[in-house]
Amino acid sequence: MDTQTEEELMQHISETLIELGISQKYKGFTYVKDVIHLWMNTPIEDDTYKSILKIVGQKYSIGPMSVNGAIKNALDSAWFCGTLNKTHELFGYLKSNQTFPPLPSEFVVAMAALIKMKQDEIIPLK
Repeated sequence: MDTQTEEELMQHISETLIELGISQKYKGFTYVKDVIHLWMNTPIEDDTYKSILKIVGQKYSIGPMSVNGAIKNALDSAWFCGTLNKTHELFGYLKSNQTFPPLPSEFVVAMAALIKMKQDEIIPLK
């Protein structure tokens, strides 16, 4: 992908997170944005999520568990404050009576799948 396309993808990820109610005031917002971006551009293997957490952690000079914890904090805050749009199509896989937020890894996988499905609208494939 060229730079313009990468910027458009990052912008789309940010807009989708905001649409879902994830606040930009949390460090986890930035981290989850990077993790989703890397997830979408990395061949998937069994330990991909953990590897991506390490990469993002190195970028911000923190440990991978801190990255995961910050993402979880941002998701939990949005979920329990009621700002996370639980009716969004991203959460279609959740049970309607589920009272807890998805795990960070579940959220990343679901977000990446959603954005990939919508990618044709935002970033024409060449």
